[in-house]
Amino acid sequence: MVVDYSKWDKLELSDDSDVEVHPNVDKKSFIRWKQRDIHVKREQLKENIRQLEISTEMNADLLDRIDQLIKIGEKGEEKVSDSIQQAVQLANRGFTKTKPTMELRESDNVHEYSDMIENLMEQIQDEIKGQEGDKEALTVGKLKYHRNKLDGILKDQHKQLEELREERSRHIVSEDLRTGFDSTIVNKQKSATEAAPASKGKEKQKETSIEVLNSGAPQGEIQGQSKNEEEENDDVNASDAAKEFAKIPVGEYHKAYSYLQSHPKIINEKEKDGLMMEAFQMQLDGDTKSMERTVHNALLLQYCYTLGPDGLTRFFSKVTNKDHPAHNAFLQDVEFTANHIKERCRVLAQERADEAEPVEQIQLHSVDPNTEIVVNVPDESQGEEALKVFNSFSPAMKKAIESKKLDEINKVLGNMTVEDAEEAVKKLDECGALMVEEKIYDATEWQKEHGKVGEEIDAREVIEQAQGHVQGSTYTPTVDDVD
Repeated sequence: MVVDYSKWDKLELSDDSDVEVHPNVDKKSFIRWKQRDIHVKREQLKENIRQLEISTEMNADLLDRIDQLIKIGEKGEEKVSDSIQQAVQLANRGFTKTKPTMELRESDNVHEYSDMIENLMEQIQDEIKGQEGDKEALTVGKLKYHRNKLDGILKDQHKQLEELREERSRHIVSEDLRTGFDSTIVNKQKSATEAAPASKGKEKQKETSIEVLNSGAPQGEIQGQSKNEEEENDDVNASDAAKEFAKIPVGEYHKAYSYLQSHPKIINEKEKDGLMMEAFQMQLDGDTKSMERTVHNALLLQYCYTLGPDGLTRFFSKVTNKDHPAHNAFLQDVEFTANHIKERCRVLAQERADEAEPVEQIQLHSVDPNTEIVVNVPDESQGEEALKVFNSFSPAMKKAIESKKLDEINKVLGNMTVEDAEEAVKKLDECGALMVEEKIYDATEWQKEHGKVGEEIDAREVIEQAQGHVQGSTYTPTVDDVD
């Protein structure tokens, strides 16, 4: 039989006997430098392959979108040259990906496909500007040109990627190593009926079967398997079997023991932590009774796996005896843990209430105390544009404007997001629905505004002065007026 040794050609060996260096160069240092250079080149090759894979996927997806634009433009049912945004929407129609699916880094600086299509359409519009002919046909022609150009780039990238992968396959690296085969044999615990001896006449066989049933070896192997699964899986959510176990009422130890005998895989720390999380959420939801029951059963799991392979039998033989010290110690632990969860939930609820911030709103108020905002309902005299803006408002905003009350408008703005409210205020100003006017005071209001208590100023004079101020004249009170 001929043995094929070609696979060993991929190994890069650093053999001292094969290295010849200058007498002034330390051989060990030279070998370390050589090894470091090999690792640097491997990492660079790996990064080049990753960048090319991202680029090829991105260009392939972009090519599909350009092909779709060309087909739409050739059919003539929809125009791809009307606007850039419309072209972007047509290109992305039917596609769900916005970026390459590979894991990206911040340094990759990969743009979304919509941005790429938008840049391409802007470039095409600049290229066809000033050219004679149908704009749609010119746009489709430029799309075909850029499509062929991108297709050529994509073919070159595929060729480069194959060359880099071939170069990488010439050497064995740690990423290529994998487990050839692996197997685990688990001896499942037999039930009481299966473990019973076939012959009822031999007492020795009966004793042997009971010993096998209570032996810690099978249970220990099962618990060992659970620990391995726990290390491989960081998910701390409780399984369905553990959640069902948590529903067993407190004090029904016989039922809990039977359930754990038939479901030994839930006796591990992961399931205990998962039930504790369930209990914490129950307390947050206000279900204290379910929380206490879940904590009780979660600690049952903790005590069983803490006591070792035979912990299930050892623990339940003690906890079922109410006179045993272990029974009282266990219940004290349950009470302490439940009270701790209650306190933590209370503190957490208080922190959430303290950290709650008021919702940001936009409200209209006059900054100058001498002015007020007057609401005006736009009509035909203000032009068609004002009516068009007014009709674009929601029914609630229209009703608020027609009431001519600023408070009603503020109520509608308070129910909007900040962005929508800013846009609404802008439209209110465009249609002339809001006007700022100076206040006209009567004598009593003017005295309140300026802190006047006496009756020296005649009410009619104050009204005339205030009206004159509104019509353009300036009223400046003298010392005698104030006194």
